Amino acid sequence: MTSGSTIDAADSRRHGSPMEKAALTQLPTDDSDYETRLEDLNFLNLTLESVSLMQRRHLPLGITQAEFDDFRFGLSDALQADGLHDAQVRLRGSSANFFSGVHKEMRYERGEVAQLFEDGWSRLPRSMELDRIMERIGEVWPRQPRPLRRPFDSLFRLGIAGEPSDYDLELRSDVLADRAAGTVRDLGIDGVYDLRHQKYRFIKKHLVFTHAPHVTNWAAIESHVLRRAVTVAAFPLAPTYKDGHDSTDVWRLQLELTNGDGATS
Repeated sequence: MTSGSTIDAADSRRHGSPMEKAALTQLPTDDSDYETRLEDLNFLNLTLESVSLMQRRHLPLGITQAEFDDFRFGLSDALQADGLHDAQVRLRGSSANFFSGVHKEMRYERGEVAQLFEDGWSRLPRSMELDRIMERIGEVWPRQPRPLRRPFDSLFRLGIAGEPSDYDLELRSDVLADRAAGTVRDLGIDGVYDLRHQKYRFIKKHLVFTHAPHVTNWAAIESHVLRRAVTVAAFPLAPTYKDGHDSTDVWRLQLELTNGDGATS
């Protein structure tokens, strides 16, 4: 492993010279001001080009252009089939921002790593497994500074999680919210939102399954095709939570939707 200021021959072939690196992109930082290093990209199997495309909102991490085009077209078709012509879809999480949100800290202490392993694998790690993970963490981030937030795919690469980072979609639609509200109202129930998540209060998953079956099926198929979970959290157009992202930082997907009059939205 090279030091933070040294680029070996393999790094040069993969990422270019330091001057080319600076010209191409400014590497992501988390809210502790940790700046991503070339060694981090090597560990995560990412290139400067992929990071630059993500930062310019052209392509999420972990996906090819052809796959992303198919992703957007398929989502547009599913939203259209469900009649959600007012839908807006935003991409959240580390695939869009390199680092996860503030609610997901990177862990370095043995006990904390073991807890993350249990969360990811639904079992406790064997001592040898945990030893190997801790050794790998020490190789990648031997000392401070270390990232405070989880980089894209980092838990998967370390063996802490059994699956890579997901594609986290925020679906906003008043049509969907109104349908869900109508269902619970007809049953005499007061509750469209999942109150177990007080900060976000998204529409209950089973109501999304009922009123957006094509979107639900699309997400399941894409998860299989991309070998990454595609998760959808639904909200009305006006969010039910305080959006912690600056408006310039929000990645709204470009979709092709038409309303009942045939107009594209």
